[in-house]
Amino acid sequence: MAIFGNESEAFEAVFAEEAAMIDASELIAEALERSGMTRTQLAERLQVSKSEITARLAGERNITVRNLARTLYVLGVNLELHIAPLEKAIDRTVRPAMREDA
Repeated sequence: MAIFGNESEAFEAVFAEEAAMIDASELIAEALERSGMTRTQLAERLQVSKSEITARLAGERNITVRNLARTLYVLGVNLELHIAPLEKAIDRTVRPAMREDA
């Protein structure tokens, strides 16, 4: 049974998209913290508004892979993409305590 009682493929696809957006925002937040840069400085380096950076950090922007990679590059890290079996990706996103490798 699905977590929210909806086992439709469409629901699961949307959930996977939203989880990826959250993952992207968490990567940006972690890289920003590690860099010591402020949101304002990052916005200036990327030539975007501070509100754009805030939206990216909140997971409110459907950021392209190109923009994500550039954002992380400016923060001093590289983006590496990996794939995982679907059930592990869902477990990692929703139920970290239930992961097989946890």
